[in-house]
Amino acid sequence: MSRGMSSQLDAVFAMPGLEQIARPLFPYVPRDTDAVALVAYLASRPVLRSANAADGELSYPGVWDRLRGVADGVGRELSKKAPTFDKLRHLRDRIGGDLDDVLVAMQIEFTLEALKLARLVGLADPATVGDLTLPVRANTLYADGWS
Repeated sequence: MSRGMSSQLDAVFAMPGLEQIARPLFPYVPRDTDAVALVAYLASRPVLRSANAADGELSYPGVWDRLRGVADGVGRELSKKAPTFDKLRHLRDRIGGDLDDVLVAMQIEFTLEALKLARLVGLADPATVGDLTLPVRANTLYADGWS
């Protein structure tokens, strides 16, 4: 793994708010740490470009232990075994007919966490937002969608 990719994975597994985003999954897993690890796994897949690459990287000797150490450094406990696509598929099967409701609940938690983080760094301040139809340039984010 390249040094850049390693730091990106570290950032994913230390990302604030994973527990809150994973909360709707808690009733479907034996341990909350399993749900948090699976949410981090999903977030890491774009870094690694595919589920197969993510499974391969996380199963490489020492990688999962290192990521658990990174998570531990921010007060997060992760499952002892690395998440995999098979574990994700098993979770989806356990959720069954509740999948749409769980995904909506996760989306709500994600939005709340994103807003909390934005406000933490001085963005999305309700006192400075003003008229949303005429945004102030300082409150506007421009992005092209490429990484």
